[in-house]
Amino acid sequence: MLEERKAGLKRASELLESSKKILITSHKGPDGDAIGSALGLYHILRNAGHKCIVVLPDSWPSFYSWMPSQKDIMVFDKEEEKILKEMLDVDLTFYLDYNSLSRVGSDFQTVLLEHPAPAIMIDHHQSPDDIAEVMYSFPEASSTSELVFDFAEGLDMKKRVDLSAAKCLYSGIITDTGSFRFSSTSQRTHEVAGFLLGRGVVPSEIHEFIFDSNHENRLKLLGYALYEKLRVFGKHGAAFIALSQTELRKFQYKKGDTEGLVNYPLSIDRVSFSTLITERENEVRLSFRSQGDFDVNEFAREHFNGGGHKNAAGGISKDDLRTTVDRLVQLIRTLEPKA
Repeated sequence: MLEERKAGLKRASELLESSKKILITSHKGPDGDAIGSALGLYHILRNAGHKCIVVLPDSWPSFYSWMPSQKDIMVFDKEEEKILKEMLDVDLTFYLDYNSLSRVGSDFQTVLLEHPAPAIMIDHHQSPDDIAEVMYSFPEASSTSELVFDFAEGLDMKKRVDLSAAKCLYSGIITDTGSFRFSSTSQRTHEVAGFLLGRGVVPSEIHEFIFDSNHENRLKLLGYALYEKLRVFGKHGAAFIALSQTELRKFQYKKGDTEGLVNYPLSIDRVSFSTLITERENEVRLSFRSQGDFDVNEFAREHFNGGGHKNAAGGISKDDLRTTVDRLVQLIRTLEPKA
């Protein structure tokens, strides 16, 4: 693995040296790690003298809008014509925090597939597609933001990590590790976080921006979901919450309002598998979390056209909400009963 990493860094260095304009991308429905890794890399490369643009497929929750240079991000589903012009002279692309081009949405996927620039993938999801010239893919890492730091360090660009980059990378790390609670958190994760604090990051400030900027209706939605919609299958160590579009509208749902909700059932004694199901306009989305050995990446891939990590994954269903819920219940009841 060390040789693989060295070879990837060597080729990445060559590509960066010859590039004049770099495109940085991440996945649809960007979360803290997607935005944090993209903007973190953006600041690092700009500090190293590179010309960069950041394009995300769609918008993000408002509690990430404080991130340094967030206003520089272009959104594909709102600025397609402008972005296509900007991409004409791009000669290197980064794929951050996704392991398949399908994760960027079909329209942006087509654009990236047809673009001639070589690509570098930096990602930590399992089973990546072979879609980039440099595959800097390490599923054991806590987050793509941690890997962006590793990548920069490997290219002797650690000194380019200024306070702006550090804030972005730290945000990506804490959101993807559940504030260092998840099993993906390692000694290395804390070492990277420590370096970022040394650059001036104030943890309490970042935490307040991301986790303590709720609107009233979000808290009411969380209370409703836990009190009215939580179903627990203690015998099988599982629980889920299902929310319809009508219920989401009732609480004036905004993007990001259900973020983290899937983790709450895992705090119940004997529950080690949790699912959040949300009805959207043309599909039903599922978010899976687990503790211990239950592999939700495998579960999502096998049953819900999804994937991710061993203990955190996502999926989609083209069935209606009721059918999707019934299917999940059937699957839960096949799980081995808890002793």
